[in-house]
Amino acid sequence: MDIGETSGENASGTWPYKPGNRINSAVRMHPTFPLAHNAAMLGVTHPISGSEEMGRKNPLLLRNPRGLFCRPSGARETGSTEAPCLAFPDAPPPGKARREGKEQAAIHSPGPVQSAEGAYAHRVRRQPSILPRNVITLRLLRCCQPSWRRLPSNRSRGRGAEDDERTLSTDFGGSTRASPLAGHVMNSYSSLAQAEVTTKEMGLWLCVLVLVLRGLRLQPSAAAPSFSIDYTDKCFLKDGVKFRYISGSIHYFRIPRAYWKDRLLKMYMSGLNAVQIYIPWNYHEPLSGVYNFDGDRDLEGFLDLAANFDLLVILRPGPYICAEWEMGGIPSWLLAKPNIILRTSDPDFLQAVDKWFSVLLPKIKPHLYINGGNIISVQVENEYGSYYACDYDYLRHLEAVFRSYLGKKVVLFTTDGTKESELLCGTLHGLYTTVDFGPEENVTEAFEKQRIHEPNGPLVNSEYYTGWLDYWGEPHSTKSAEDVARGLEKMLELGANVNMYMFQGGTNFGYWSGADYNNGIYNPITTSYDYDAPLSEAGDPTDKLYAIRTVIGKFQVLPAGPMPPPTPKFAYGYVFLPQCVALLDILGLLSPSLPFYSSFPATFEALKQPSGFMLYRTFLPHDILEPVVLSAPEDGIHDLAYILLNGVYKGTLERNKINGINISGQLGDTLDLLVESMGHINFGANESDFKGLVKNLTLGSNIVTDWLIYPLGIDKAVSHSWPPVAPLSNGTGPAFYTGFFTTLGIAQDSFVKFPGWNKGQIWINGFNLGRFWPTRGPQQTLFVPGSILSSSTINTVVVLELQNAPEKPKLLFLDRPLLNGTQISTHKNQMQIWL
Repeated sequence: MDIGETSGENASGTWPYKPGNRINSAVRMHPTFPLAHNAAMLGVTHPISGSEEMGRKNPLLLRNPRGLFCRPSGARETGSTEAPCLAFPDAPPPGKARREGKEQAAIHSPGPVQSAEGAYAHRVRRQPSILPRNVITLRLLRCCQPSWRRLPSNRSRGRGAEDDERTLSTDFGGSTRASPLAGHVMNSYSSLAQAEVTTKEMGLWLCVLVLVLRGLRLQPSAAAPSFSIDYTDKCFLKDGVKFRYISGSIHYFRIPRAYWKDRLLKMYMSGLNAVQIYIPWNYHEPLSGVYNFDGDRDLEGFLDLAANFDLLVILRPGPYICAEWEMGGIPSWLLAKPNIILRTSDPDFLQAVDKWFSVLLPKIKPHLYINGGNIISVQVENEYGSYYACDYDYLRHLEAVFRSYLGKKVVLFTTDGTKESELLCGTLHGLYTTVDFGPEENVTEAFEKQRIHEPNGPLVNSEYYTGWLDYWGEPHSTKSAEDVARGLEKMLELGANVNMYMFQGGTNFGYWSGADYNNGIYNPITTSYDYDAPLSEAGDPTDKLYAIRTVIGKFQVLPAGPMPPPTPKFAYGYVFLPQCVALLDILGLLSPSLPFYSSFPATFEALKQPSGFMLYRTFLPHDILEPVVLSAPEDGIHDLAYILLNGVYKGTLERNKINGINISGQLGDTLDLLVESMGHINFGANESDFKGLVKNLTLGSNIVTDWLIYPLGIDKAVSHSWPPVAPLSNGTGPAFYTGFFTTLGIAQDSFVKFPGWNKGQIWINGFNLGRFWPTRGPQQTLFVPGSILSSSTINTVVVLELQNAPEKPKLLFLDRPLLNGTQISTHKNQMQIWL
């Protein structure tokens, strides 16, 4: 019977079953009509004549969340060749299975029931429910048996139940009370019983009514979802079935929330079945005891969004993450504790870690796959074998903390390079050992290193490098799409599990970029974290993505449909910045509290300044008629100091140099040093990377003393008190330049270029885009997300130039990035030129 016909029975009183009938998933049963009518509405017909089969049971036809209808298995005994179930051909694609910690009803598929007693067989596709809550679903009904057993709920995802389980499944938002819908269902039961069933059958329907009237106290049970390691077949098991993940790294903290869905969709369409994410501790606890999980920091929102695309999650919560992120994710305020030793079993460090995990891990637990979420494994620490400490007690403590909050069943793992020394110190019994390496390494040899520590488990490359990071003053890093695809294919041929780092890099907005420390040289990381990844910094598919997608398609079916297109870009052209004010002229706005006095310089950490800038002020102790050198010892300034005498810019002192600037003046002249943190070291022995003036400066042969120190809150001032009322600056030294522009109703992504500028920071509508340094390069433009622009009001742009601004300050907004500009660099006492 086709949808839309009004008759529920044919002339003979039988309901001939019609295989292949299309069923509109949008059709809903009328809650007060008999089930016979509801079945007819949906185009499902009864295969058994009520007059000829008096001893048989009529099926109770209810719409189930998976979009399936079932007929009695008993029909087989009458010679029927009809399929036991009719599936919705237009069922929706995978949708969200949970949101805000609440689950919707779903159907378990235990397989057909082989019974001649009227049991109802059913088969379902694994597909998230699209029905609202408070839906009563009759999954499997055996009317001749008074006892009801429980089938898995949505959290089981259709696994582990025995074939003969029967239940009436309900979901009332966590309550066992009967909902108003129960009354409608009872009416349907009653109508069907009065019209079509025998006296014996009516008694059975009354049994159902009793259950409903008792508040449906039955609790659904299920074989719990599982994710484990099979040490016999050397693989992962997902719900008892062999499983291999193909994953990509994405950092929610480097991407505005408005773009999360777009990026995850593109990852799903690339053929990935999982994503890997870090959790930066300092991003969520910027100050001790102050936690933030809102907006762009909504970790659980990101996890739920990934679940909407059926993307599993490999979680890396630290406490250390590296990630080329400020201090590797560890809060810099920990350095205020005297003699603390990070990433060890030092009691002060463990106390802080335990406190943080007591906040974080309870948020994580509901999202574990074994609890109905999408997190399949959790990393302990990160590349610990690359750290000097090699403290096994520390790793044991972390394992115990993870187990105490997340349980014993969750898969915990470690990640390290393929050097034996790294694997020796980074691994621990009870934690699964994985490795990381890029396309330039021999795949077989790299996995042989993992096999030394995990001879019987799955092969796992937790960081397969699709590109690399950029440093200020060095060329933009790239890896060819062909090499990346070739290495990926080799690993997949071996049956390995692979996570591509990165799949999208994003941006180090604000002050969040980290730094490396190599051979005594401090190397700060650029604002762009494009990483030459398959998805660009702006989230656009690249040739590398399509090469990777082609490889994945050789091993598994790719999602149907085209790849989403790049986000729209717009070149807004030139924007002039006519307003200028010197930083020193608004010092009271930037640092409203009284300055700190110290005989000798104090660090950022001592004054609870996590990042950004601090101003150190002193006064000349006597007349200096002939110029003398103001100098800092090597590694005495962390990281850059802009020198001003009576407000006049004199030059810059850098961390990697023995610095000196000639100074002359009179007694009492004001000497200011504006010190900038370029990011705490994120890799290696980073516990000593304090910021500010970390060693004494000398003026001639005398140590400079008696400092007034001003921690600067520039972001707060730009967001709430801008533009300031102050006299115009002469355009030299640290100063703010302000301009305004409109988008003419088009708020799209763009890239801002800095013609004639030197170094500084930029804000648009109060949002800190990050550092620019075109004279050092390679990055020449900064990514401007369209989500921070206004299409209806005036946009405000503020630039802090730290050295010298162009004569006519202006910015140029383009529709494409420039990440590898031609530059000349002498910051390492050598010249580098690249194209």
